[in-house]
Amino acid sequence: MSIIKNPGGSGQSELERMRDDIVVARRQLELALDVAGAPCAWEWDIRRDRLVADARFAAITRQDSAALAGGTSTNCFFNSIHPDDLKRVKLAVAGMMAGSEIFSKDYRLLKDDGGYRWVHANGRAIFDEDDNPTMFVGNLVDVTEQKRITEELRVAQTAGGIGTFEHRVGWATITVSEQFCRLFGLHPARVIPVATLNELIHLDDRRIIDLSFPDDHQDVSSREFRIRRADNNQERWLTRRGEYVDDVDSAGQRYVGVVYDVTDARQVRDKLQQVNDELAGVAHEREQFIAVLGHDLRNPLASMSAGLRVISKDVTDQRTTRVLRLMGESVQRMSSLIDDLLDLARGRLGDGISLNITKGGRVEPLLARIVNEILVAHPERIIETDFDVHRTVDVDHARLEQMVSNLLGNAITHGASGKPITLSAKTEGDLFELVIRNGGTRIPEAIMKRLFQPFSRGEENSNKQGLGLGLYIASEIAKAHGGSLSATSDDASTCFIFRMPLDC
Repeated sequence: MSIIKNPGGSGQSELERMRDDIVVARRQLELALDVAGAPCAWEWDIRRDRLVADARFAAITRQDSAALAGGTSTNCFFNSIHPDDLKRVKLAVAGMMAGSEIFSKDYRLLKDDGGYRWVHANGRAIFDEDDNPTMFVGNLVDVTEQKRITEELRVAQTAGGIGTFEHRVGWATITVSEQFCRLFGLHPARVIPVATLNELIHLDDRRIIDLSFPDDHQDVSSREFRIRRADNNQERWLTRRGEYVDDVDSAGQRYVGVVYDVTDARQVRDKLQQVNDELAGVAHEREQFIAVLGHDLRNPLASMSAGLRVISKDVTDQRTTRVLRLMGESVQRMSSLIDDLLDLARGRLGDGISLNITKGGRVEPLLARIVNEILVAHPERIIETDFDVHRTVDVDHARLEQMVSNLLGNAITHGASGKPITLSAKTEGDLFELVIRNGGTRIPEAIMKRLFQPFSRGEENSNKQGLGLGLYIASEIAKAHGGSLSATSDDASTCFIFRMPLDC
């Protein structure tokens, strides 16, 4: 080999530069191999004890490509193998020399940076007429990325308790992961008979793979089933999910899926269901108690009210008259509370708000009367009305009055005192719409979410009288009419909207 000299440097420096270029080129080739996972080949002449390999093999095993191309000692085959894998690879090669035909191994090769790569080597022996091996040929492929993904999947399966499986249509065996075997209490195995799994499944539950019709597809919907673990006979609940994919090795299909343990989740779910059932029973008993109590309280209140009216006829002094009037107002307020409780009980017990529909009636006079009564009690407030009702509305007048009174009372209590309240009603198409709007600040979002729930009141109004049932009962009245009651609120006003179909 001649050394090229240049005017600016010695032949030795040129040689060093060429060596540096070779190192860079080798690293670039190694990087390309890392990315591409390209296969590389070798030929081992057993009789001559010579190894010939291509440039890719040289790069991946950190050897001289020129020497390998011309043939070198077969010891070079082992030069870059990880020390922990060297013994088993040598044993496999010795088996080849002793007459074994197939060589297939995963092992690690050391890298220049101190790390290692995983490779998969496939080889076979070529024999002469006397069955003596003469050549050992093969190739190896970088499988580092596949190993990394496989390890990550194994860790994820173990940590998450997820087992994987694969079943080919028509086969009586199933390929499974190690975690899959753990879930069934089986010794780790790569392939197991489907019948072995099905024997562990509860008789009342469907099989994980149904072989009654081997050539048919399995049900791909998610399925829960019980098993008796093979190791300790413990009953567990598992869930199976899967889907069909094309089989790359044949024209058929494979059923690929996962299995995981849901025993704890089912136990928690069952306990929650039990608690919910118990709470529902308690709530039902409570509503029944409220209904009975409200009904039984009506009679003594009616007697008290009648007695007060009788007494009032014979009273002449102002002080006694005033006391009787206050007592009458208290009785009336108690009667209203009882009516609210009874409406609550009806709604909760499933009977709903009862209606007595008036056919062909006009609602404008009713709404005007309600407004006048509210203004008598609150003369300092302004209520503006706008009625655009062109037809009769079939509605329970008493219940509509109850709803509108509740909504107007709510607007007076919570709205800005210096701003007017508006009540509008109209018929449009097949709908009747009633809107009550009051000025004031925005209702907080947390309160808006439970606005129509019973016993719901804003914290700032916790000292107000009443049970917090007004809006709930108004909403139930709307539902009883086949309609709805909704609310909106912003920084300027709050609006309640009742809509109902006219043909209800």
